[in-house]
Amino acid sequence: MSEWRHWADKHFQSGVDSDPNQSWHREVFLTLSAIPSRDDWQDAIDSAGFPLELDEEFDPTRSQDLVVCRFEGQAAGFEYRIGPIPSNRWHPAERFDGRAEFVTFGILTDENRAWSCALIAAAILCQIVDGLLVDNEAQQMSEAAAVMDYLRSELGLN
Repeated sequence: MSEWRHWADKHFQSGVDSDPNQSWHREVFLTLSAIPSRDDWQDAIDSAGFPLELDEEFDPTRSQDLVVCRFEGQAAGFEYRIGPIPSNRWHPAERFDGRAEFVTFGILTDENRAWSCALIAAAILCQIVDGLLVDNEAQQMSEAAAVMDYLRSELGLN
């Protein structure tokens, strides 16, 4: 078991970030320099066969209150925040193989389209950047190599 996996298991057992009243979100731990261009990200989404289209104006290197997108041809969107891994939540960040930043994907609605968009975007980004996808609700982390299995399970595609 890798050091980060062992540490994450202990973190989740402590109950941190388990507030059931919080909006839905997923986090991808990564290195900022690895964030792809919008076009490269879209190419990876298309190659994976998902009906998600990121807005052409989306700049993945900047936080945004709303990333406009289309899912199955219909308008949708999700929150997108970039920042350093907070030391008070995930300390020390070095345990994550040099991944010192994270991107949070969130929605404030129970709409399935927004949820699907955020989840697909997070999983594909994780795969592109060799990141770690954090699911606080399920208390698990998925490495890039396993993130597509996680995504398909969440979407009910198994």
